[in-house]
Amino acid sequence: MFELIKNHNSLNTLDSLFSNVFTHSYSDYYLSHDDDLYHLELALPGLNKKDINLSVNDNYLFLSYEPKKDDKHNMWSGNCFNKRIRLPRSIKKDSISAKLKNGILSISIEKADRLDNNTSIEIK
Repeated sequence: MFELIKNHNSLNTLDSLFSNVFTHSYSDYYLSHDDDLYHLELALPGLNKKDINLSVNDNYLFLSYEPKKDDKHNMWSGNCFNKRIRLPRSIKKDSISAKLKNGILSISIEKADRLDNNTSIEIK
């Protein structure tokens, strides 16, 4: 017979992700870390950095996109999305950097002792 095993872990928090395993992948983003930084990568094919909104509030990273009404010919930009990712408490808010290259949004977050409350992030 098969045994049902319940899994009660909170995979949305980076704290729990980085406590046991070096790298995690999900259907829509990859998480990893080293001694100094947390790294987050998201696939955003066909999107322009000007169209992506990225910010931090409290201990959440917010990512959103809404296509322009006149952009009907781009098959990748047809749907809007909003994503919220819980951040660990130990980050330096002012050190967050983001870069969009070849459809991959790479976000680096420096580790620290506490989280600042609110900031916007420029995508390079």
